[in-house]
Amino acid sequence: MIKPQNLPPAGSQISAQHLIPLIANYQADAPLALQPGKDRLQITTQQQFLQHVNALAQELPNANFALNLCKDRFQFLVVFCALLLKGTTNLLAPNRQPLTLKDIAKDHGDCCYCIFDSPTECEIKHIDISQLTLEPKHNEILAPHNIPSNQLAAIAFTSGSTGKPKPIEKVWGTLATTAQLLSQRLLQAPTALVATVPPQHMYGLETSLLMVLQGHGVMHNSHPFFPADIADTLRHIDMPSALISTPIHLRALIKSEVLDAKNKLSLQCIISATAPLASPLAEACENTLNCPLWEIYGCTEAGSMATRQTSLGLQWELLAGFELQTEKNNTSTTTAPHLVGIAPLSDTIDIIDDCHFLLGARHQDMINVGGKRASIADLNRQLLDIAGVNDGAVFMPNDAKTENRPAAFVVSQLTEQEIRIALLKRIDTTLIPRPIIAVPVLPRNSTGKLTQQAITQLWQKLQDSK
Repeated sequence: MIKPQNLPPAGSQISAQHLIPLIANYQADAPLALQPGKDRLQITTQQQFLQHVNALAQELPNANFALNLCKDRFQFLVVFCALLLKGTTNLLAPNRQPLTLKDIAKDHGDCCYCIFDSPTECEIKHIDISQLTLEPKHNEILAPHNIPSNQLAAIAFTSGSTGKPKPIEKVWGTLATTAQLLSQRLLQAPTALVATVPPQHMYGLETSLLMVLQGHGVMHNSHPFFPADIADTLRHIDMPSALISTPIHLRALIKSEVLDAKNKLSLQCIISATAPLASPLAEACENTLNCPLWEIYGCTEAGSMATRQTSLGLQWELLAGFELQTEKNNTSTTTAPHLVGIAPLSDTIDIIDDCHFLLGARHQDMINVGGKRASIADLNRQLLDIAGVNDGAVFMPNDAKTENRPAAFVVSQLTEQEIRIALLKRIDTTLIPRPIIAVPVLPRNSTGKLTQQAITQLWQKLQDSK
């Protein structure tokens, strides 16, 4: 079991003596969140938010760890901050499956419990905050709380896209500084943040929540998923706004044509992460939504560490303080003053200079078929670029009975032969997936990723049905 006092040696800025306010540049009457109402958006101020946090903190039990499972973005942030005040570490589960929650709770001691924001069946000790009678003191004048930089604020888990999720510790100094750096790079003024990604994921946490506490962000308390919902949400915001999304959501939004260049939106920028974005899609997003699109590069171990405006070029620019190191075995690591220790990177990195780099394939992503080397990610891009392919995934089946070559799942009305002919114009014959299997939908998670486990289960299910 991981305990806050057992952190690795502190970095240059990560020390108990260094305190960082829960809300940077605190202004009591400044907007912190926009709550959708029947007729118009309701504003929650920074002071009102702190009143909610204080009231909840007084009701929560003392414990080292709690699984923050609130679905409502505002309630998630209230719980996240209330746990910070209690000295309790937020556990950010990679999914809500009962066995996953049981495993995480078991690893973190008998006092670990779950927090929900609606009635939920759960075998683990839990609290439903919607059932609590909270009485925020609305006449109370507050100052933001100061949190020690080395306090273990959260434990995130890798996505599981390349195997079993593993826990990654996040101290408050790391989370707060990353959000400050992102906000300085991406947001120029108070900006409403509309996110299609959940708050539990590191990308969603850093952008849609922590940039609210530590930067220029104002949370839009929504979670639009379908293109029409995203468009409707953006149309009803009167202040400068940013759309925080993923390639899979942006691709669906552009293909749906629910928005076009004639729409008068207050969008200042689009932010994308979780997977590289193809340049044509980045350009289509910018042309349709009339604003720049920024990609964020990062990983659970290091958090967000670089950005690029993809339409202008493929090189990434590091956030301030980050340094890259490449080892002889072609692996790479990164360091920064606000990180605890050295963070390993799963991708190959081509360093251009102290501030810029190009991104290669992930080490687990490279395959060799008949002497031909290729990247699964690149094969995926080629598949998704075919007109008529709505979604798809190339993968290497983990089956001894299967020829050592990639296979693919596709969501499309095209025949396997039509897709194969289109791929022959793009990639070597040896690398053409076999078989190409049509499925109604791919089992993507809430951030649009396909985990290795989900692909394996889908493949096995199809094999068993033969």
